[in-house]
Formats: sequence, C-alpha cells, structure tokens
Amino acid sequence: MPMSPTFFSPRITLSHPPSFSSIQPSQSAKRRNNIKTRSTSYRNPANFPCFSSKIPSSTTHSQNSSCDSSSPNNPDDDFSDTESVNSWVDADVLASWLQSCYSLKEVRKIHAVVMKCLGSSVVYVDNNLISAYLRFGKLTNAHKVFNEMSERNVVSWTAVLNGYFRFGLDDEALRLFSDFIENGVRANGKTFVCVLNLCSKKLDYELGRQIHGCILKGNWSNLIVDSAVVYFYAQCGDLLGAFRAFERMPQRDVVCWTTMITACSQQGHGKEAFSMFFTNADRWIFS
Repeated sequence: MPMSPTFFSPRITLSHPPSFSSIQPSQSAKRRNNIKTRSTSYRNPANFPCFSSKIPSSTTHSQNSSCDSSSPNNPDDDFSDTESVNSWVDADVLASWLQSCYSLKEVRKIHAVVMKCLGSSVVYVDNNLISAYLRFGKLTNAHKVFNEMSERNVVSWTAVLNGYFRFGLDDEALRLFSDFIENGVRANGKTFVCVLNLCSKKLDYELGRQIHGCILKGNWSNLIVDSAVVYFYAQCGDLLGAFRAFERMPQRDVVCWTTMITACSQQGHGKEAFSMFFTNADRWIFS
C-alpha cells in the first residue's frame, strides 16, 4: 500500500520514500500542457516494431559498396602494406583492430584494409568502423560507412542515431528514427534509451510515451532503460508519471534518485525532495 510522505525535522530518520500519490497532478499537468511537443507520425503504437509480428534482424539494401582501394573515396591511400596482410587478415581481426584504435589515422588505415581485403560488406566490421569514426568525432565518415552497407542491423542504426544525438543534430536523429521504423528494424534497449533521451531534450511527450509502451510490451526494463524513462517524464513535467515509473523499478541507483529529487525541487515539492534525500542520506554518505 503506498505510503504518504513523512515530513521531518533534522532529528528524524525516514525509512520510506514518499509516494507519488502525494503529488498533486495539477502542477505537472499545467506545465505539460504548456509544452509544444513535436508532431510525429507514430500516434498508433502498433506502428512500432515491438508491437509487430514481423521481427527482421537486419535491413538489406540493393546497393553494393565498392571494395576497390583505388577508388577516389579510399579513406587512406598511404597504407601500402595491405597486399602483405591480405593473405592472413580476416573480419574478426579487423573488427578487433577497430576496437583498439588510438587515433583517427589508425582508423583510416584499417578502413583501407577492410576495403581491400574483404570481398563484401561484413555487418559487425562495418558497425565497429562506424563506432570508431564516431569515437573520433567523424560523423560524416560514419554516416558514409552506414550508407554503403549492403546489410544493416539494429546496432548499425543505433550507433548512427546516437551519433546524431551526441552532435546535437536532433531533427536528423528523428528523421533517421523514422527510417528505422519504416525499415522494420526491431529496437533494443540501447535504441530505446537513445530515443528517450532525444524525447527528453525535444520535450516530445507523445513519442516518449509510445516508446515507454514499447519498453513495457517488450519487457526491455533494466536499470539504465528505467532511469531514462524516469528522466523523460521528469523533463516533460509529468512528475506523477515519473513517480509511477520510479516506484516500479526493482532497483535504483544514485542517478535515478537524483533525477527524482531534482524534479521534485524544480516543480515546487521541496518537502518531498528533502524527504527522498534524507531517506538515502546515510547510504550515500557512508557507503
């Protein structure tokens, strides 16, 4: 049974966090009604892959990427030793190299080896190549690799989606997510976190609620995903929704608690914010 918030003096130690039932929905609803949310084409949750019986693991494209190292688009023509490694290098080795690159120059050289030594596109190698370019801030190069892939999976899409978000290209990220939906790719937890963070930034309440529905329907809940859900509702001014998501979490970390404390304080519920803080003060200070 939900507990009502206990208000305290400095000498009182609390054992339970406040219940969302003590929060007046009128304040959060008033703020949310003032938010101009982006209109999307995903009003019906059935449009999302997580509600579809079709569960494709990847997207196939008719275009074929060129593996000719003499192409003018060759990322690095100065890697002259590709002939010597051509006989023993394989996709697993290249994927491992890409994960351990320490400079953009190394990434470009390995990209040249990939183009010369692999006869066709290999999804996990291309995914690592995308991640490597993004790691060094080369979104254009990452997107070029993505466009030239003959086959893509959810990792490919999510990596580029995260890249757009990190570089502040929110509209491009939403367009890419629209393509993601149209291609029937099935989202995973990392995809949901990325899109929820985008909705939090854009204050797109409707799309975020539908993403939350996908998470619940597909049983994608975990600490990171649930924290993103709580943050989304808090950012959009729906404190009641944030408390509901918060109380459903089987485990909570300091980030999630801080999100709720901050949301309470920012929306005029200072007593609840102090109550939540002192509920966990001993654990946070002395752990």
